[in-house]
Parts: sequence; structure tokens; C-alpha cells
Amino acid sequence: MAAPVADPYASQYQPQPDSYASQYQPQPDPYASQYPPQQDPYANQYQPQPDPYDQPPAVLPVDDADGNSVSSSDREDVQEARADYEDALAEGDKSDIEEAREEYEEQYEEVYGGDSD
Repeated sequence: MAAPVADPYASQYQPQPDSYASQYQPQPDPYASQYPPQQDPYANQYQPQPDPYDQPPAVLPVDDADGNSVSSSDREDVQEARADYEDALAEGDKSDIEEAREEYEEQYEEVYGGDSD
């Protein structure tokens, strides 16, 4: 079998670069820096928002419900439970949030709840 013969006109059929193509490329917006992007006011409309009244207290009191002083180690235990709860909130896993919140509430009630007698 004979070797294939090269087509002498093959170079004529190759696409040539378009000298005008660079003119039609999208250009950056010269006014983009003057107008900052606007936030969509309806973006979070249908997403559940956290209840501001359903949060743990921001500052732990020095005394419990009966007026007795709370030891610093007990306050640290409550603060650690609160930190775990806040970490769970940040992660967003619903089961972890519920578990951490229950642990925090139990720790808080144990330290600040007062005597039940």
C-alpha cells in the first residue's frame, strides 16, 4: 500500500486568526469601582432567623439565685458549656446544637439555679 499523499491545499483550509477578535472581547466596567455591589434586601427573607430571646445570658452573674457567691471554677464550667454551645451554633448541626444547649442549660441550672428546698 502506498503512503498517503499530503494535500498541497491543506494550509488554505486552516482557520486563520481573526485580527478583529480582540475588539469584541468584554471590557471591564469602568464604573464598577464607583458603585459598590448592593445587597439583596430579600435574600434572607425566607430563611429562619434565630430568636434573639432564645439565647443564653451574655454575662454570667457572680451570685446564684439565692444570693450565694458562685465559685470561679463553677463559672468556668458554665463558660465552657456555653463555648461548646456557641461552637455548635456556628457549625449549624441541629442535633449538636440541641445537645450542647441542653448541657449548657443543665450546667447553668446546677450552678445558678439555687436550692430547691
